[in-house]
Amino acid sequence: MNPPPPVATTGASIPFTARLLGFGALVLLPLLCFSSYKLWRDLDRDRQDAEAHVQRLAMEVAAGAQRELARARRLLAFMEELPEVRALDSERCNAMLRGQLTLDPVLANVGVLGLDKRIVCSAVKLPPGQRVLLDSSPWWNEALARHEAVIPAPQFSPLLHKPVLGLVQVLRDEARHPKAWLVVSLDLLALSRHWAEFEPAPGGDLTLLDEHGLVVARSQQAERWIGQDLSGHLAAFRRKRPTGAGEFTGPDGVRRIYSAVSVSQTGWTALAGLPVDHVFAPSRDRLRLTLYWAAGALGMAMLLAVWLARYLSAPLHQLQRSASAVADGRRDSHASESGPSEFRSVAIEFNRMLDSLRIAERRAERLQGLYEALSRTNRALIRGNNKLDLCREVCAACVDAGHALLASVWLRTDPDRLQMFASAGPVLDMYGGLDNMVDLQDLEVAQTPTGEAVRTGQAVVANDYLTDPRTSRWHAMARLHSVRGVAVVPLKRHGHVEAVLVLHVAEENWFDPPLMRLLAELADDLALGFDILERDAARANAEAQLVHSRERFQRLFQAAPLPAAVLAQPEGHLLDANQAFVEALGMKREQLLGRTLPELGMGISQADNQRLQQRLREQHGRLRQFEAPFRLRDGRVHDVQINAEQIEFDGQPALLTLSADMTLRKRTELALRESLARFELAASTGHVWAWRPDSGLKAPTALLDLLGFSDEEMGSQPGLWLPEVHAQDRGALLEALRRHLSDRTPLELEFRMRGRDGSEHWLLASGQAQWDANGQVRQMAGIVFDVSEHRRVQARLASREQELGDAATGAIRGDVP
Repeated sequence: MNPPPPVATTGASIPFTARLLGFGALVLLPLLCFSSYKLWRDLDRDRQDAEAHVQRLAMEVAAGAQRELARARRLLAFMEELPEVRALDSERCNAMLRGQLTLDPVLANVGVLGLDKRIVCSAVKLPPGQRVLLDSSPWWNEALARHEAVIPAPQFSPLLHKPVLGLVQVLRDEARHPKAWLVVSLDLLALSRHWAEFEPAPGGDLTLLDEHGLVVARSQQAERWIGQDLSGHLAAFRRKRPTGAGEFTGPDGVRRIYSAVSVSQTGWTALAGLPVDHVFAPSRDRLRLTLYWAAGALGMAMLLAVWLARYLSAPLHQLQRSASAVADGRRDSHASESGPSEFRSVAIEFNRMLDSLRIAERRAERLQGLYEALSRTNRALIRGNNKLDLCREVCAACVDAGHALLASVWLRTDPDRLQMFASAGPVLDMYGGLDNMVDLQDLEVAQTPTGEAVRTGQAVVANDYLTDPRTSRWHAMARLHSVRGVAVVPLKRHGHVEAVLVLHVAEENWFDPPLMRLLAELADDLALGFDILERDAARANAEAQLVHSRERFQRLFQAAPLPAAVLAQPEGHLLDANQAFVEALGMKREQLLGRTLPELGMGISQADNQRLQQRLREQHGRLRQFEAPFRLRDGRVHDVQINAEQIEFDGQPALLTLSADMTLRKRTELALRESLARFELAASTGHVWAWRPDSGLKAPTALLDLLGFSDEEMGSQPGLWLPEVHAQDRGALLEALRRHLSDRTPLELEFRMRGRDGSEHWLLASGQAQWDANGQVRQMAGIVFDVSEHRRVQARLASREQELGDAATGAIRGDVP
């Protein structure tokens, strides 16, 4: 049967509404034009006032900077004339400078530095003589070349722990030569805080830049911005605003009205800015008020027109549209029940019929959707790899096929806490994301359907979410996301609740007994999936650990630099050997495996092997530093040190051994002891001297006999010999020793020493030190000879040559008779 044709409606209401709206527009249009013009005038006036205000602020900042620099220069001139400063008297200078910091809150420090940049005196208590870690910028040279103060770039002072701006001037003596540095440091944070007296607007910006565009001070976040390079920002502002004032985006991204003023005689620039939002806030408020008023008036006119149209013809037309919609299969269309009484009665009965039909269809749709979700869950159990994927698939199935707004699985992390593990649906932010956690000890949470389900182990339903007192905390969020019902089904494993499945729906009374039975079956399937996944994961983990352990052992075993082998216990045949073991024995690996070392004609003796086994039993299967002779196949015997550990290898008991050849080490130690004995014997009988850190100086007996001292008198400390060295030669001797030990130059020189009887002896000494890998002296040795007779012969020859020369000169002049 075809639906009846739609009832034609009269068109009288539409022209009436149009005429009413047109009349309202004619009344409102002049008012809107006037308001727009007035708003434009207000904006222009606010801009001009703001530009004038920021220009005054910039001029005040510039004037303040000039005042602080002038004070600092006057203080430098004052210090330059002080006698205690010119005398570089630290004590008097410190006493004078300590009171300067109280005179100016912007003053960070006043001090005098030596030319080596070490502190002479300081207003802040700093240790005299400490070196100031300043950079080597060109301005130091500039200060030396000029006779006035130099202002370097702002920098952070490690001694004062704050950003400062220093004024540096050279202190010169009467000959105008540089004598010291005079330094006055300004506290840039205090200077920035000092601008609070200008009372800029919230978000306002007062910035002082030096000639290079570096930030000297700033009212906003001074610690962050001081020292930052804003030269590019300043250049862009001047290109865009040649007049020095106008709207511009600040370095912090805030749009402001700025004014730039130059600080005279410095090349600095003072910037002041007010946020555009603050400047135009009054005008925007007036615009907002005007728009509200116009929208209200227009809305009232439209509402009046619509109300009149609906009252006359809308009820019948609405009922006709609802009937057509139902005929087309749209069950959610309702007739309006607000018309006259005759239309209202018909609309009520019509809507009751639609509601009953829709409820029956929705019940069938819910059951069908949940059956589909259950089927998808069973398929996920077959192909699932982990809990997270399984839970996500179940949640997605409940949303896609089960018509839930939000489906989530909450894991019980401990007896009193639940954490969201997986979820799906368009309202994920209702619980704040996957990291959301709830505390079941919270009384309000414990009374919710979720808390009740965990506590009782039974499914809990709230079919009227917005009126249920158990969910009162989330009523506002539920209204926002159109949540009207919730069901919580526990997942039980091993006799207790391990997780809960929570479904949120958009309709009241959604969950009925047949639906809850299907949800319980779904939860049981999910718990079964957890069991299967845990068993599979445990088995795979055990297999992977076994393979990884064996591979890691093989890598370490084969890469060991010392010979290592695995011997079967108690038979003793080789099960495995690394490359170092094979190379040490000089055989191929295939020749060794499966055979014992005695069968190959090598190894330790039977007695040593018995001793090894006894030690192994006493130390519970662990042997350390066992030394014994090891016979090779060619008959050579090496001293080896063996470490062993009882292990299980391929399912059978075995002994893992690690051997180290000690033959070369023992031979080296023996040779070293013999060489040392020979050296000490030579030192005690000849002209050889030696020094070691542990035994001190060993003087040659020939030198002791020459000087007339005994070994006990002079001792083993080199310092006891120093007073006997001639005073004129003592410095040269110490300098030669220092150069040899520090620069490793050859040690050889002649010097004089005094004997017990006061006689003077010329000695020729030479020596050589030995250093370890860290550059420390291990020992020194050398020889010393008496060259006094050689010196006397040289002196007589020189005297004879002088006499002959004088005689020859006299003969030439005729003085000789």
